[in-house]
Amino acid sequence: MKRYFLFDSLIEADKTTPFTQATQTLFRMLELDVPSLKEVKSDVGFEMMMLDQEKFFIRNAFTLSKAAKENAHIVCPEQSSFSSLAITKEALQTNPELYEKVASTLLDKSVTLNLDVEILSLERFLLEVCGIEKLQTMLKRPFTKFQAALFQSSAYCRARKFNRDEDLNALLDLIELKRVKHEHRFESDGYELFDANPQAAQKLCGKAMLDMFDNAADFIVVTDARSFVMCDVYQKESEKLLGREIGLFSLTLPELLVLALGETNAKAIGVDKHNVRVTLL
Repeated sequence: MKRYFLFDSLIEADKTTPFTQATQTLFRMLELDVPSLKEVKSDVGFEMMMLDQEKFFIRNAFTLSKAAKENAHIVCPEQSSFSSLAITKEALQTNPELYEKVASTLLDKSVTLNLDVEILSLERFLLEVCGIEKLQTMLKRPFTKFQAALFQSSAYCRARKFNRDEDLNALLDLIELKRVKHEHRFESDGYELFDANPQAAQKLCGKAMLDMFDNAADFIVVTDARSFVMCDVYQKESEKLLGREIGLFSLTLPELLVLALGETNAKAIGVDKHNVRVTLL
């Protein structure tokens, strides 16, 4: 039987707890044994690869090797960590020189590089392990009265070959959530600009959110921890810079699923950690 660990050492962990909290609640509701992957390096996002490629690969290779040593596979609750680990694994498998360099660095830290590990998105894991039929039988509160803007951002496109659009669509269709069309689904959320120019980053994300608002979205569905930070944590700053109220709360995929399965406790879902109030409860 396959073993799985949840990668919950997310980027900006103090701001992105709704992803991990809701995922842990979801696993409990589905009676799935997926413990957290401990003593690993936290995700630093694709941006680190552009700043320090060696550091990016070594950190992620450490995580992959840790899971492989446990003879387990990794489940990622959001896009940033999934992309980082998938990109690292492919790069090390296809670049012998890089592989040797990273392996040598890890060996100095008493870690043996091991890539014998599968990296799964949350949606792929649920469809493989639970199946759509089981999820369907547990559905209690479908989102039939709502329509949302799906915001996957440009970060999704960088690792698109590792993703399966049909998996996410299958789960959103399962909970009967309508999606509005908008121009910014795969546009930048501004996160990559934030350290250099916070106001420019907040304006960029704010314009994307206004596009979603103007297309009659009731809320935003974010699939990446970085997008959650920009849309939820900094929404008020975006409003001030653009001179318009946005007022759109964001929900992560695991939050949507636990809500659809009937959970109503704000703390268990993770919505108590949001900056923009979630009005569904």
